[in-house]
Amino acid sequence: MKRLLLLVLILACVNVWGQRPLHPLGSGDILSNRGGGVELPYPMLFVHGLNGNAGSWSEMSEWLSTAVGDAVDLEFCLNGDGYLSSSDLDDDLVSFMPANLQPTNLYVLNFNCTSGGVCSSLSSVNGYSNQSGIYKQGEAIGMAISKVLQSTGKSKVILVGHSMGGVACREYLQNEEHWGTTTHRVAKLLTSGSPHVGFDLGSKIFKDGGLFQGIDTDSEAVRDLKNRHTGFLEWVPGVFFWGGQEDQDYMYDDIFYWHNVDCNSNGIVGETVVGLNERNMPNDLEFSSLWDTYDLVVTPDAASYNYTGESSGGENLCSVLSNGWNGEFHCESWGWNVPGGITLGHNELPEQLIETLWALDEADDYDNSYDVEQGLVYTGFITPQADNGPYMDDWDDYILTTSESGTLTVTASFSDEALGSDMYIYNVSNGQYIESVSQVAADEFLEVNVGPGQYIIEFSGNVSEEDLLGQYWFMCEVSDLSAVHGPECPSASIFPNPSTGFVSIGSRHGAASQPIQVYDVLGALVWKGLAQGSEPVDLCLLEPGRYMVRMEACGTKRTLPLLIMD
Repeated sequence: MKRLLLLVLILACVNVWGQRPLHPLGSGDILSNRGGGVELPYPMLFVHGLNGNAGSWSEMSEWLSTAVGDAVDLEFCLNGDGYLSSSDLDDDLVSFMPANLQPTNLYVLNFNCTSGGVCSSLSSVNGYSNQSGIYKQGEAIGMAISKVLQSTGKSKVILVGHSMGGVACREYLQNEEHWGTTTHRVAKLLTSGSPHVGFDLGSKIFKDGGLFQGIDTDSEAVRDLKNRHTGFLEWVPGVFFWGGQEDQDYMYDDIFYWHNVDCNSNGIVGETVVGLNERNMPNDLEFSSLWDTYDLVVTPDAASYNYTGESSGGENLCSVLSNGWNGEFHCESWGWNVPGGITLGHNELPEQLIETLWALDEADDYDNSYDVEQGLVYTGFITPQADNGPYMDDWDDYILTTSESGTLTVTASFSDEALGSDMYIYNVSNGQYIESVSQVAADEFLEVNVGPGQYIIEFSGNVSEEDLLGQYWFMCEVSDLSAVHGPECPSASIFPNPSTGFVSIGSRHGAASQPIQVYDVLGALVWKGLAQGSEPVDLCLLEPGRYMVRMEACGTKRTLPLLIMD
């Protein structure tokens, strides 16, 4: 419904999909940072899988750092007391997050730490911390989210989990015990090769040891990830996923017992627990899924007895959502045959950088629009869309809330691949588009008078798989009309505008001098000095383009647009 008004104005370009190409690129030159302090609307938290570490996501985080800055590791030990025979959250979970966490856009969780704080991003450390129970991982994710939001001042995060890490993200999301507040604080969940109904590689007796190199098959993680607990003559559903009794005899695999059966990590066994797939699934966020159509880490047969017709073996989160819960879920999935064979393709999913960025697509619809603030420079990406997505073109929605009336100015810049996209401002209160530009050039500038309320800044475009992606940058400002244009401030203006470089910048009638700062469209400070009354300011050294001029008018800091021509 939201696109009907636009569809009469825009010619839709049909994107025909064939076999998806893989892009395991290592070059970062298709991403760029065109100014200081570039932001993502929400920080991203990356979570590794079974027996993994922070290095599992190093290629992706290092590649993204080209555009949004370096990642910070958040480190935990999940087996603090060193005992495998028990699982008590109070004794086991130890955080090594710094007291003064650095605010940034990217964070990588690492469960590969000893109780003494020795952590590795290369190989497994002793103590099986990175093979601990998923409940403890969900609690650690909740602690990390609280710390990250406190540091960054943001309201939500984007969670990205590979393999068991995606299940751990769901454990956080679906269990309010981990939230620490009344909301889950997640804008989007991307799972990559995650076994959402558990895995089933047969009984322990017949397991291929090569598939479990470096993994303790009696560990809490393997216990939780089981789709079925298999005996000689019968089996029962896996307790962590499907619920059941915390009992060695009930949960045994063949003649082998687990180190412990405390799935909810409260130090008590023998309880009947509610399974992950029996709990409520929030739908006030966006979901996406990457999965290898060939790997056998998760088999379709293991899922079919729970979800009729589920053909991905539980790796396709979108399919699992449609089969397991009632309600509408915004979910897009990306499945392809990742090189590497039965299990190596699964392990290489985090290294598929372009496909992961595609799956990280910004919010498509108004209800889940990403929050943005005034005066900050944000970056986003025009990307190809998934086969099962709602739109052929990419729609990226950001929401700005203002308590004042004034002129809303949105300045934006676009990479070559994003040229020809469209840009809109939408008024939430009356449901109307109030300003737009079609077929954008490299630099664009939207300006419209607004009242207090919420406004959606929207970008739309179509990028082919061959072009990979288009990047854009934008900043929003609301200038107070009464301060700038009222009779008490007749000279709060820039003249001439457009200009060739010499401009008169007025802040108060008759003022002797006033500090002025000039910023480019990406928020970088390019000039500062004093405006001396009516004397022209020399900005001739600035390149032709659009700028934001900040000054003080009638005691209020104001921002006015300036266009410098050749």
